[in-house]
Amino acid sequence: MKISIASKIGAELEREIRIFERDDIDRAVGRMRNGCIQVQVPKRWSQRHKASVAEELARKVKEREEERRRILQEIDLSQSPRVTIETNEALQALVDEINAQTFRIDGVRAEIGSSRYTRLAQMNIRTRVMRVSRFSLRNVPQQSLRYLLVHELAHCLEANHNKRFWKHVERFVPDYERQSRIIRAVHAQSVADEERLHPAPPPKKRQPRPLPTPPTQEEWARMPDYIKKLMPPWHELIKMYWP
Repeated sequence: MKISIASKIGAELEREIRIFERDDIDRAVGRMRNGCIQVQVPKRWSQRHKASVAEELARKVKEREEERRRILQEIDLSQSPRVTIETNEALQALVDEINAQTFRIDGVRAEIGSSRYTRLAQMNIRTRVMRVSRFSLRNVPQQSLRYLLVHELAHCLEANHNKRFWKHVERFVPDYERQSRIIRAVHAQSVADEERLHPAPPPKKRQPRPLPTPPTQEEWARMPDYIKKLMPPWHELIKMYWP
C-alpha cells in the first residue's frame, strides 16, 4: 500500500511511504530503504491507524536523515583522518592494537560482518568474537572507529549498557557520545550508497505461526482441575482454534 505524505509532512520531503502489512509482527518499524521510507505494520491494524503511524514514523525518519546529513557535513569540514578496512586480518590487527592500549582482554577475535540495519558491531561475551559490520568500516573517521571497538571490548567487562559500562568507555573515549553519532551516520550513509548501487528487495512476508494442536476430549478429561479453571470449557477452547 502506498500513500503520499507530502501534504501531511511537507513538500520538502519528496518521498513516499511504502507500507508493508505483516501478520507476524506486533509493532510498526520504519526505516529508509532504496531512497524511500518503508514502514512495516501489523496487518490487523485499521487503515486509519496504519496511516497515522506511518506519518509519525516518517517524521522520525526525516529527522534522522537531517541529523545524518548535518553530521556528515561537519566531519567533511573537519577533514579528520579516515580509514577503510576490508579484510579480517586488518580488522584483527586494529582490534589487537586498541585492546593492548585499553582493557588488555585475552582471546579476542575480530571478524567483518554484514549487518545493515540492526547492529554496527556485536561482541559475543562467551566466545569473545567481535563482529563489525562492513558498513561501519568504509571511509570512517579513525576516532569514531576507535570508539566502536572500545565499546565492544568494554562488553567483555560489563555486558549491559549501565553506568559501569559507560565509565569503562569514557575512560578511553571521553567524547564517546559524539563519536557514537558520527559512526552511526557514516554507517547509514554507507548502507544508502550500497542500496543505490544494489537496491535491497522488499521485506519477505513470513508465514504466521501455526496454532498449537488443541487437546482431545480424553486429554481434557485427564487434566487436573486447577488447570481447567484457568482455561475455558473444552468446546469453547475448540472454537478458539477453529472459529
